[in-house]
Amino acid sequence: MMTQGPLNEDEIEWIDEVLAKYGTPDSVIDAAELDGLLTALLSVRDTLDPAELWPALWGGRELPQWENEAEKVRFEGLVYQHQSDIAERLAFYPTQFEPLFGTDEVDNREIVLVEEWCYGYMRGVMLTGSAELPENLRPALAVIALHGIEENVATINQMSPAAFLDSIDQIKPSVLSLYHYWQHRNTGKVLH
Repeated sequence: MMTQGPLNEDEIEWIDEVLAKYGTPDSVIDAAELDGLLTALLSVRDTLDPAELWPALWGGRELPQWENEAEKVRFEGLVYQHQSDIAERLAFYPTQFEPLFGTDEVDNREIVLVEEWCYGYMRGVMLTGSAELPENLRPALAVIALHGIEENVATINQMSPAAFLDSIDQIKPSVLSLYHYWQHRNTGKVLH
């Protein structure tokens, strides 16, 4: 039986460990990037085909040679549980949607790390071929791409601290705007 609801901290840490253990230079590197990838894929599509999800997660290469079947079953079960939680929040509880950003401690202060999440989101957008948007939504994708495309590192490094923090604050509303656009485009229904 699959558990429902958000993953707990131990489950997220275990996903990080598995991704590090079996990762390649082309695979998703941590739970934050996985969250971004799943969010983008779920925004564009109603359902995810496992034949598309696993190669996207592992970088299009061969799937891992799991240590044992239980490890594989647990990992895939947690990914599906997390996917279901994201889908439910996006569709029914958008105010409860929170991107799974990473954190780090610098000078005894916790800082938010958005790059991995945004990189995963952009990976999902490119995978679905949904980068073409109407003019009014291009800025929403640009907010995420600012932190999710390596070519933008120089731009980020030149930003003032206030502008940088503002760009982070714009990510969640941008994700929700893009989700509503893609869902409306796919279903023809108006979403609120």
